[in-house]
Amino acid sequence: SESMFEKNQVRMEEERQDRENKRRELNKILEELFDGLPTGSSGIAQFSHVEEVMPEVKRLFEEQGIPYAAHDFEGIVEIMDKNGSGIFSKEEFCRPILLIAEGVRPISIIEIHSEVLECLSQVMQTKDNVGKCLRHLEATPGSTPKTVASQEPATHLGPDQHLELGECMS
Repeated sequence: SESMFEKNQVRMEEERQDRENKRRELNKILEELFDGLPTGSSGIAQFSHVEEVMPEVKRLFEEQGIPYAAHDFEGIVEIMDKNGSGIFSKEEFCRPILLIAEGVRPISIIEIHSEVLECLSQVMQTKDNVGKCLRHLEATPGSTPKTVASQEPATHLGPDQHLELGECMS
């Protein structure tokens, strides 16, 4: 029983090593594929160039015998572009493709990550807008940072006082 356990452990370690070697090999091929894209000195590839190379990535999967679902590559370039910049670093290009090769279906994971980044962007914009409003209120005659912080919403300003949202944002 102990001998069988040890053999099983050895087999599992060999499989892990094999998967890691295949991953390294695929990563090297993907990096070379990315390096073949027009990136200029920045090392950044444009959306259209990445999109053009995706059929080659699918062929690579077929040649290497890597199982994938046809829908894994549908719209993947849009999803890979996590921050919506339209440009890709080598890591942004390689990582999602490696996840597909490993059997992880990154589409939903990357979609969720993309949504989280969008939310973060909106939160940061809201934070900036609130900061602008606070600075505007602090600059308003008769208000101090202490009174501004303790004030009720703008609906409680005096009859001759009003604060337009546009004023805060300017």
